[in-house]
Amino acid sequence: MVFQVRPCHQADGLARDVWRTEEAAFVAGEKWHRLVGGKAITHPQVPEVWDASFLARVNPSADATRLLIQGRRHLATQGCRHVRILLDDPRTFGTVGADLSGLGMIRRVYATLCTNSVPTAKQGHGRIKFEPVASEHGRGIMAKLREEVRSQASWFASEVNEALDTWENIQEATLDLTWLIAYLDGVPASAAGLLLTPCGASLQSLATAPALRRRGVASALVREVVARGLEAGAPYVSLLTDSEDRPKGLYKKLGFQQVGEVHEYIQILA
Repeated sequence: MVFQVRPCHQADGLARDVWRTEEAAFVAGEKWHRLVGGKAITHPQVPEVWDASFLARVNPSADATRLLIQGRRHLATQGCRHVRILLDDPRTFGTVGADLSGLGMIRRVYATLCTNSVPTAKQGHGRIKFEPVASEHGRGIMAKLREEVRSQASWFASEVNEALDTWENIQEATLDLTWLIAYLDGVPASAAGLLLTPCGASLQSLATAPALRRRGVASALVREVVARGLEAGAPYVSLLTDSEDRPKGLYKKLGFQQVGEVHEYIQILA
């Protein structure tokens, strides 16, 4: 598939363009703080049990030791419990990334995927309806659905769940982000977000109730998000996924193609 991508002032090829779209969801309106060799984003509003602060836009020639030391110092002063360094430039994976691993940071690899066409719909989806979250009642429905999904994760704890809800509220307040709920026969079954940025659109945080999986609801919701994003004028709809993402196989079946990688390095602050 050949993607026709409109110019973006921060883009340098499709992979970078897509990552800038995804990066907007992490930045969520905060300003960048310049460090030696990279930049940092901090979100002091988010409870420290789960922080959305990180370092990114790392220079390929950055000194990993210096970057980590400065990152630890900067994030610690913001009340963060982790140092997270995101590398989106392949030139840094085998250099800065290798050095960060040597310094004891844990690496996690994410794939950036995108599509510029609406997946073909299957028959029999008339039982599925979509509604945007536009009220406190709708937010309550989505929060309950997300808690049900998150409770199955090994990292689940009530305080982490509350922090993630806080984070999604910050995103909604600072981004062009619309949350959608898919109802199967009137029952809340799945939720996801549609983020619109100057570069493109992104599918955010797909979650489907365990008891209602394998009924075509997630596929229908992804299709709806893609359709809405392209109808809004976005040249593509992207998403970020990793090996632990339950719907990872679903995305490729629906026509998403991998266009790049992002490497995340994490270290707990003592």
